[in-house]
Amino acid sequence: MNSLRNIYLVISQGCNLSCSYCYARGGDFGLGEAFMGRKTMEKALERLLPLAEGKCNISFFGGEPLLNIPLMEATVDYGRRMKEERGIELTYSLTTNGTAFGKETMPFLKGHISYIAVSLDGPQGVTDANRRYRGNDKSVYGNAVEGIRMLKEAGIPFGITATVTPDTADLLPDTVAHLASFGPRTLRIIPVIPVNGEGWKGERLRSLIEGINSANSSSIDRIFKGERPVLAEYLFKTLSHYLGSSKKVYPCTAGEGILGVSAKGDVYPCDHFVGTGGFKMGNVFEAGFPGGSFLEIQERLWRNSVDGREKCRECGIKYLCGGECHARSFMITGDIETPSPDYCALMKSAAENIRAKASEGLGTEGKRIRLLEFIGKPSKK
Repeated sequence: MNSLRNIYLVISQGCNLSCSYCYARGGDFGLGEAFMGRKTMEKALERLLPLAEGKCNISFFGGEPLLNIPLMEATVDYGRRMKEERGIELTYSLTTNGTAFGKETMPFLKGHISYIAVSLDGPQGVTDANRRYRGNDKSVYGNAVEGIRMLKEAGIPFGITATVTPDTADLLPDTVAHLASFGPRTLRIIPVIPVNGEGWKGERLRSLIEGINSANSSSIDRIFKGERPVLAEYLFKTLSHYLGSSKKVYPCTAGEGILGVSAKGDVYPCDHFVGTGGFKMGNVFEAGFPGGSFLEIQERLWRNSVDGREKCRECGIKYLCGGECHARSFMITGDIETPSPDYCALMKSAAENIRAKASEGLGTEGKRIRLLEFIGKPSKK
């Protein structure tokens, strides 16, 4: 059983943007626009923090969470009381589209938010093709870049999350280089979740795989030189397995180590499940919460390991992969136990490419040491 480590508070079920691929259905997750109030936040933390072991991260999420800064401030105040009264240490992070920063918000963010993930898909043409304001034609890219500039000027740690679509997959090499030029702590490339039968097939899937593989190979070259890699997600997972003998049986700790809370206090296994029927674990205002539904969904996710998934049992990289995100599988195939074909193709190719590329340096002591240091495994001399 994993202790609770991360609570996603959906403090704004509303957004100033209308992105074409938004899995949150325009920001309200299909639940209707709403802002989380102080009573809901306090009740959520009162009910959920006992599941943590003295320390927990609060992720401000939306929609666009910067539309509800007063609730962020109230949460930090509540967290200060929790530390004084109960010894619970809270840290805070934020996921934002980067367009709603203001000079007046920077002192608060610098003082209390340990990490900010900014959504930006690439150069202006790539970003503005799918990320648009509601009701006007201003450039989302321009304002998001200005937001990143403000974060850098304030010295606030940030990462970039880019969504790649079938129409932008062949631009991935330029996209990765462009986003890396902003100097993010982390860079994540997220393939869009296919809808309406359209998605990752044929040449588009090949372009996606080639682009990810190219970025991973370049990142390993950077590790060989003692530099920070541009992409790390695939690298860490793969190298930890092959060089560190790690064994993943789940994609994440959704439902135990991670929970998501809607603006009205409904609890889900993670932010991606918010508003998804059949995965509501209860409401923080209910008597006896967490109760039966909470435990039943935990059990359902616990059974969904790579050893439990029929399509994963015989896979040669199942313990490297850990399986596709429960929510992504559900959104694409309608079943958390059935991984999507595009994910499997990408993961298998990435693992093979990384293993082959990394092997080029294993015979050189300096490069081998740097690979081991990257995964946090001290080398034996």
